[in-house]
Amino acid sequence: MNQNPRTQLITKTDLAKYHNAWRGFPHTVSLGAQKNFRFFADWIAAEWEKSDTDFNEEFFKESVALAIIFRHTERLVSGQPWYQGGYRANIVAYSVAKLASMIKSSCQGKVLDLRRIWNRQAVSNTMNEQLKIIAEAVFDKIVAPESGYQNVTEWCKKERCWDIIKNLDLPILEGFQDDLTDIKEIKAATRISKNQQKLDNGIEAQIRVLEAGADYWYRLTLWAQERHLITPEEEKLLRVATKVSPGIMPTDKQSIKLLMIKERVVKEGFAG
Repeated sequence: MNQNPRTQLITKTDLAKYHNAWRGFPHTVSLGAQKNFRFFADWIAAEWEKSDTDFNEEFFKESVALAIIFRHTERLVSGQPWYQGGYRANIVAYSVAKLASMIKSSCQGKVLDLRRIWNRQAVSNTMNEQLKIIAEAVFDKIVAPESGYQNVTEWCKKERCWDIIKNLDLPILEGFQDDLTDIKEIKAATRISKNQQKLDNGIEAQIRVLEAGADYWYRLTLWAQERHLITPEEEKLLRVATKVSPGIMPTDKQSIKLLMIKERVVKEGFAG
């Protein structure tokens, strides 16, 4: 329990909340855990389809940093003199989204240094003060909905609410630049992390091909051939797998393709 305290646990709905707020969808976060998670899952699926290596160690560290920001903002809001209880979840989601929006619009070529937050496991004093300013401004706006909206919770679910808060003119504190980093540095770190993930994916695929064993791949090949489920090119690749041993291994790319073939054939009914 000491190694894995519950206070550091991030659930899938938490992760969706942190990322969707930071990506500029606080109104979606305000729809509730399940609807917000479905929106997040659709985004993840689309991004995974484009590049599964985007989900690497860097993504993990950034996710934890976003969790630190979000949870810090929760505590901050609860301690403010203007906060009388209620709507905290909405105030926090909108405050985090507003911070991200301000950086994007006012700090050209810069992004929040999430790696710094990961390393410190905390936000800076300047960022704390910046969030105080943002949170109070957010509170003032969401508790005074536009005409036609009587319920604050329902108002927070509307994109119009986000449009108003996004366009609020708020100051960026002197010294907040220290919390930012050059976007080129982040892109370089991301490239390194993606390349490492490609390597890790390839090694893992090779291990899984080897663990399945030559006999397994032989049975799968025969079963798939009888049902005309594989192309001649795939058949050649499977022949390599039927000879697999610690001394005879397909390449990392071949191993990834073999696992894709396996997944497809298993879906067709191959039981091994």
